[in-house]
Amino acid sequence: MLQAQDASESGKPLLKEDRKDVPDVDSTAQAKRDEIEQKRKEQIQDLCRRSVESLERKDYDEAASLAKGAIGIDPNCTQALDIMRRIDSVKEENRKSREAFGLAAKAQVAQARQDFDKAKSLLEDALKILPLDPRLTALLDQLKKAQIDAQIPKTAPAAIVPESGSVSPSEVKPIGLQARKDLESGEKTIPPRSIPGRVQEAPQTPEALPRKDFDIGLPAAGSPADRLKAIGLEAGEEASGLDTKPSRRRIRMAIGIAAAAVLLIIACVTVYLMRSRQPRPVDLTQQINQAKSSLSLSQYDQAISLSEQILAASPGNPEASEILKQARERKKQINIDALMLEAQNFRAQNLPEDAIKVLRKILEIEPAHNPALGVLAQIEADISATKSKEEQDKSIKDWAGKAAKLLSAGKINEANAEINKIARLRPDSPELLPLRKQLKESIAAAEAARVQKEKEKEKENEKEEAQKQLRIDELRKKASDFFTQGKYDDAQTVLNELLREEPQNAQASSLRTQISRAQTALKDSEAAIARKNYAEALNAIALLQKANPSDPIIPALRKQIDDSRASAHATLSVHRLAELATLFLDDQPIAAGELENKTVSIGSHRLSVKNAQGKQSVINLDLTEGLKVDLIYDASVPEIRYFTAADRALLEKRKLREETHTYQVEHNHGALRGKCKGVLTISGTSVSFKTTETDHSFSYRFEQLKLVRNKERFELSAQDNKKFTITLPDATKAEEANQIWEKLLRLAKE
Repeated sequence: MLQAQDASESGKPLLKEDRKDVPDVDSTAQAKRDEIEQKRKEQIQDLCRRSVESLERKDYDEAASLAKGAIGIDPNCTQALDIMRRIDSVKEENRKSREAFGLAAKAQVAQARQDFDKAKSLLEDALKILPLDPRLTALLDQLKKAQIDAQIPKTAPAAIVPESGSVSPSEVKPIGLQARKDLESGEKTIPPRSIPGRVQEAPQTPEALPRKDFDIGLPAAGSPADRLKAIGLEAGEEASGLDTKPSRRRIRMAIGIAAAAVLLIIACVTVYLMRSRQPRPVDLTQQINQAKSSLSLSQYDQAISLSEQILAASPGNPEASEILKQARERKKQINIDALMLEAQNFRAQNLPEDAIKVLRKILEIEPAHNPALGVLAQIEADISATKSKEEQDKSIKDWAGKAAKLLSAGKINEANAEINKIARLRPDSPELLPLRKQLKESIAAAEAARVQKEKEKEKENEKEEAQKQLRIDELRKKASDFFTQGKYDDAQTVLNELLREEPQNAQASSLRTQISRAQTALKDSEAAIARKNYAEALNAIALLQKANPSDPIIPALRKQIDDSRASAHATLSVHRLAELATLFLDDQPIAAGELENKTVSIGSHRLSVKNAQGKQSVINLDLTEGLKVDLIYDASVPEIRYFTAADRALLEKRKLREETHTYQVEHNHGALRGKCKGVLTISGTSVSFKTTETDHSFSYRFEQLKLVRNKERFELSAQDNKKFTITLPDATKAEEANQIWEKLLRLAKE
């Protein structure tokens, strides 16, 4: 430091070596700024993280406060700005939901009053706020259905009045169903449905009913002359000859025919009515499922209707009774909730009289409804507080007397509401102490009665539970016995009955799983035996034995398999792609090269191929009866695999390359050295020349030679630089051999 200062004072420039101990003011300030910026970023990140956590907990106020803190540090913080947008979006959605479902609650109230137009208008307004909300759509559908159900009974269906006096069952129209369709399509009234030429409007008075004259088959209207003319008499004959025998005979005949016709019609109508009134079998299971579905979808009117239909067909049905009870209770609760909401709205708008009217409607539905009683007590007490002291004293006296009577009648909730009125209006009223004491005693007595009733109910339940457990034990033993005997269908039937008694029975569920496994294994074994796949069948039988070791069918299945396997065989063929190799079956040599349709016993086998270098490839076979297996191997790899369609071309190519072509030729030894005769053999794998003069014989792989043709003369050049001159007998043979050579060259390149 001193050296640097001295140098500066002397006017000499500071060297690099001299400045190394002098602190860099700019770098220190930058480091400080970086540290501050880092702390700032960490603070923003912490605020955003806590804001997100609050948002996930739906604590929107805290989330907004934290996000605003981050924005205060960095107004351009994208994460904090995004959080604020999400909070605003959620708050807007919540506002819309409150508004929409407030309208829906009012719609429920209007529907309960059967003011369907107002209810529809309110629901449509709610859907404008939340257009895609499925709950609002479901409420609108329920409203339409309730409106249809309310209109159908008020509409008079057309009367079916046949001209002939009788209607066949096929001509009867389902008027009620058609009425529903008309109402759903927007019809306000139900038009009369027609059976062509036979239907009239329903007559409203007895005089309007069509009259049929069956006395002597005469027309129902017209003058006496017309009526006589209809049976062949003129007006004059009525005066002079009406009592003649032929006329009387005709009259008696007409009367007889008419009477017979009437009796026939009556008999037909009676038979039809008797048949139509015969009880028809009802699919209660389907109707119960429909009722359960309606209950789960909050379609309570439909659930009630279906349950009542079931109980009409099967009185006392426990499932239908429970569904009916739940549907009525839930529908009642919806009505009460809607009315409570309406009452609270009236109270919030300072309309106490309207609120009281609504609360009294709730108490008509459920007299002991505590929330309604409490709110009503508050409102009435607040109203009394605005009156004179004399009027207040009278109200307190009336409330005290009413509370005493209610307590004597055991109506504790109602009595408590009256007492609360007194306490709210005048907390120091002397009537309160005895009433509260009496209320306490009534509550204690009611509690003691409830406890006693619960004890009795508990004893009854214990007795029923013991009887139920006895039935369950009997059913479980019966199912287990059927299972041991291999009677799986019978065992399953008993288990179904048991599980209806106790759906969560662990032993029954376990046994049902065992039955399912045993049935599956048995089915698989029988199917495998039918396919003659005995190895698969034995595996399935092993699974059957694991599921049910005592099944008596297992030994029979094993014997069937043993008998079938003794005479069963498969066929095996093995092809090669290139050089020869030795084939082994279960480690025993069976062929050198290839196999063609060799008969092999069924079962598991190990087939291997070993090349000249001693390397081998193995494939495991699972042979079934009648199975034909084709394999192919490449000894150069080595590799053995299943034969495919693509291998046919390769196999054909190999056969073409290995096909030998022989020619009688002369081998020219060179100038003044003579020549010898021998046999030239050409194939795609090798080229050889054999002669009685051993020194002039040769053999090369095909790819080691090159051929140059000069008419009948072939010049062969080997990779070891040896050359051979071969002369064929004539130009034809030379051309043939040359074409074969060219073909083998192409095959080698493919």
